[in-house]
Amino acid sequence: DSSGNVYMADDGNKVIGTVHTGSTTPPASFGAGSLVQPIGVAVDSNNYVYATDQGTNKVHVFNSTAVAKTPYGGSGQFLSPTGIAVKANSTAATVYAVDSAKQTMQALKYTYSTDTWSSLFTIGPSFTTTGVGVSSNFSTPVGVAVDSSGNIYVASFDSGMVQVFDSSGNWKRQWNVTQYTTLLAANFIAIGSNNYVY
Repeated sequence: DSSGNVYMADDGNKVIGTVHTGSTTPPASFGAGSLVQPIGVAVDSNNYVYATDQGTNKVHVFNSTAVAKTPYGGSGQFLSPTGIAVKANSTAATVYAVDSAKQTMQALKYTYSTDTWSSLFTIGPSFTTTGVGVSSNFSTPVGVAVDSSGNIYVASFDSGMVQVFDSSGNWKRQWNVTQYTTLLAANFIAIGSNNYVY
């Protein structure tokens, strides 16, 4: 986050662990009582923390002081949420969550002042593409990331592909094993401040 804290999804202890960069003290934690099996974690520019939870099939959110706010899901919206990414402004956050069982990526809006969620759009299981040899569906999506322009990157574990979409969810291109021979089982994905993909 903006203070240099690192966050970890700890599904064994059912919490989010946090430690300051360079610290040698044991990690602090939060989320006990709310989380069951946290898998993915992301932090926005306002230091709100978001976690996908395969035990509750929800996206949980905690404010900058680690207070649990209203989660999203639990009524069939997710079957197996995994990776999560977030892009925020001063009033709201756009949250991107992939579901490896539903083979989808959901874009959601979380509004700080009202503590409410709304659905923006869903990509998958299939989508419109162009070109020869291009996949038009996800294959166990696990990771998701968003760059500074709002482009969305979804990594599929089984196919070893990364699909790229614009900020409205329209397909742009894909990367696969024919381009990068080491990309055999694409898993979690991240994008740095310079828009380099990791």
